[in-house]
Amino acid sequence: MGGVLVSDVRTRGPAERAGLRRGDLILKAGGGPVSNIEQLGGVLLAAKAGSLISLDVRRGEETVSVALERR
Repeated sequence: MGGVLVSDVRTRGPAERAGLRRGDLILKAGGGPVSNIEQLGGVLLAAKAGSLISLDVRRGEETVSVALERR
């Protein structure tokens, strides 16, 4: 299984506001699968400032969806 592991979440940053947690595994961003940080970065950079990017995240035994605001 691919994905991008969240190793740190900045206090009061966009990831924390979206509900991401240390240890989450980001599986999809913007509707498409991500298997590495470069793919995730590409999705984030392509989004317009102020837009919301949907992320599918594996957290423990469940998959949750969060919306990350592009700054």
